[in-house]
Amino acid sequence: MGLIGLGKGPISFISQMGSAFGARRFSQCLVPFHTDPSISSKMSFGVGSEVKGPGVVSTPM
Repeated sequence: MGLIGLGKGPISFISQMGSAFGARRFSQCLVPFHTDPSISSKMSFGVGSEVKGPGVVSTPM
């Protein structure tokens, strides 16, 4: 378990990942809670992290 900051401040997760990957972008695809434990969620960082397709929901930050 953990906690991440998704604000615009200098110590937020997005700001720190932007410094590391050159773009303040990330995507997170979460599997349902009661999914088979062998199936994991996915996070992508940087310019190529945009996800498109049916069923994709986006939230601007």
